Amino acid sequence: RIIVMPTEDIPNVRFEVTGTVTQFNIADRSKTVKVKNNYTYITVKVEKTEPANVALNLPVKELKFSSQTNETRDREISIGDQVKVTVVGNNYTDPTWFRLSDLKKINR
Repeated sequence: RIIVMPTEDIPNVRFEVTGTVTQFNIADRSKTVKVKNNYTYITVKVEKTEPANVALNLPVKELKFSSQTNETRDREISIGDQVKVTVVGNNYTDPTWFRLSDLKKINR
């Protein structure tokens, strides 16, 4: 089962996920040498959501995200870290992946 969310960012599809990073990868998607274009791929095991009822409706317990790499933020993160992610709907091309607007490492 796939959650399909509208592709435009409307406030009611935003939710926050707190969870543990189970997969993490930064890949170079550059088409040319001049322009660096790194993408971050991250899978988060969901521990809780805000609003809380979102967790009940998620078809999966792990959410996959892909986004353009934010160098200062993403280089700090590794597998096993706890993070908080602001989710803003599905990826445009593949609805099993989600888009994020914010990613924060939580120090336990």
